[in-house]
Amino acid sequence: MGDRIRTRWRGALLLAVAMLAIGCDNTLDPFVDGARTAEFAFYGFLDSRADTQFVRVSPMINSATFDYPERLDARVILTDLTSMASVELRDSSVAIEDNRRSYIYFTTEPVAPDRSFLLEVFAEAGDTMRAITHVPGASNIAISEASRDSRGLLIQSVEWQMVSRIRSVEVTYRLATSAGPMRMLRPYAAPVFASERTVLQLEVDSRQILMDLAGEVDTGRVALDGLEISAELHSPEWSRPVSGDPTFFAAVSRATKSWTLPDSLVLALGFQVP
Repeated sequence: MGDRIRTRWRGALLLAVAMLAIGCDNTLDPFVDGARTAEFAFYGFLDSRADTQFVRVSPMINSATFDYPERLDARVILTDLTSMASVELRDSSVAIEDNRRSYIYFTTEPVAPDRSFLLEVFAEAGDTMRAITHVPGASNIAISEASRDSRGLLIQSVEWQMVSRIRSVEVTYRLATSAGPMRMLRPYAAPVFASERTVLQLEVDSRQILMDLAGEVDTGRVALDGLEISAELHSPEWSRPVSGDPTFFAAVSRATKSWTLPDSLVLALGFQVP
């Protein structure tokens, strides 16, 4: 049993090494010439959907014959700047190619969206390196007032704020029907650029939803309780080059925001007021 757990955990660490290497485009430990300004470099990101958070800490080395120890003389602290709760990450290492080792620090403490986190790496020599990132959440999603487009159809714009990437956008219509509560999902294409808005086709969506429900429920008695939009959002750090930078700390999350429409708009879309 113990051997199976160790094997499973070793596999998770190897996966973390690969993810951090790919995500940060950093496959070699950083070299320095002469006096170094810091003891370590670190690369990592927080994912609110993951049950474990990983950070790779790399020694700043000045020789190709560097002797990699099994453990680093470093402590890594993660602090939630909203609650000011801190956790010290556990350390581990994995042997990789060319007699090198990758040092991974991890924690199973949950990471919530819409919170900022401070990462601190303390070296035994007294050096400290710090970085802050914000885990995207509802505060990064701004909903405009509904309006009509050039065709006279009701639309509503969504603005993605302080993020670098948007993926997998979904809009959910929360309904009350004669058959009970229902959730109707409408997928939307993700913006190519973070500065682009997502325009919700409220009237087009509503017509399609009522058509889809015909035969299942009394469509004349479908009430619109509200709407919900969700997307995978990446913090601004992902858009910054990491080459030559000894630190990379970012975040990603599945962010969700809910809202309701005025009664007049609910009726205009063909629904009943809840």
